Amino acid sequence: MAMSLHESGRTRVVPIFIRPADFRGAPFAGLQGLPKDAVSVSEWSNVDLAWQNVATGLRKVLEEIREQKERTPDSTQLKTIREAMLEEIERIDAIYGKEDFAPPDGISTGLIDLDRFINGLGTEDLIVIAARPSMGKTNLSLQIAAEVVCQNLPVLIFSLKSKASDISSRILAARAHIEYRHLGAAGLIEEDWPRLTTAIADLVDRPLLIDDSPTLTFETLRSKCIKEKVASGMLALVVVDSLDYVEFDTDFSNMGRSLKSLARELGTNILVTANLPRVIETRPNKRPVLGDLQRPTDLADEADHVGFLYMDSHYNPDSLDFGTVELILAKNKRGPVGTIRLAHLAQYGTFGNCAGLPEKKRHI
Repeated sequence: MAMSLHESGRTRVVPIFIRPADFRGAPFAGLQGLPKDAVSVSEWSNVDLAWQNVATGLRKVLEEIREQKERTPDSTQLKTIREAMLEEIERIDAIYGKEDFAPPDGISTGLIDLDRFINGLGTEDLIVIAARPSMGKTNLSLQIAAEVVCQNLPVLIFSLKSKASDISSRILAARAHIEYRHLGAAGLIEEDWPRLTTAIADLVDRPLLIDDSPTLTFETLRSKCIKEKVASGMLALVVVDSLDYVEFDTDFSNMGRSLKSLARELGTNILVTANLPRVIETRPNKRPVLGDLQRPTDLADEADHVGFLYMDSHYNPDSLDFGTVELILAKNKRGPVGTIRLAHLAQYGTFGNCAGLPEKKRHI
């Protein structure tokens, strides 16, 4: 029980060795114990110094815990309406104090029109990107993750469909504008190398972690998120690709509530990708609607933002919209809903802005 709490980040276990013992294979074998170097108290030539070393070590642990609590906001703290309103006034003032558009108190996704609609990523948003297969859910989620991490904000990616090496290659190819298939098939040409080395240099030391476990329960996902939050002090974004592969021990219909609760617990944005039902293919208009996400889960109810990807050229080869994709924002807690058209560079697996910034600032 104690080790489970330690691994989840909710407690701290510090072994104290009083007498010599063989603890190889014990659950706590990998933990830093006291006195130093795992030399038991009875083995010290001066027992008083040994206990002093134990006391000093415990004091250091307590200081680390105190510092961590100071960095982590108390979610149970009550606020008066005055305090809440003052925070909102400061936020609004920050928006209108900018000459050009920038997401207020938010994290840019790198996509101008998306940032305009949702005012950037918040601090504890649950974002759902859903679509039928081959619409670009994974590529869009990885592109947003790369944009966030390139702002030196910690990102944790759970990739249940692909290995970590595949994820890193896709991110590199997208950032360098190199065809992904060329990275693994000795297809690079001379002009590709400068862009590739620049992308590597830009990403190699960024705070990005990838978990490529092929199977994952929600409790394990939660434990890993908490552990990383404790280790780094913060998490700006957690990406789960794909939610269909995550095993929920509780009622499957409550997965949205579980994810939203985790986002609030961590103070972290959680972005998940999900597949939509095949029934969409039988409709004359194959654009997804919010109802497609409602059963059997509660994702549509609990998510702060829901975006559906729709590529008309996938169904209509002669479509005039070839080279673009629709991001249908069906739910938006901070603004209007509507359709955002994105440029689609299929060879690189990237999405771009179809329209640049207007000359004068505009707030939606």
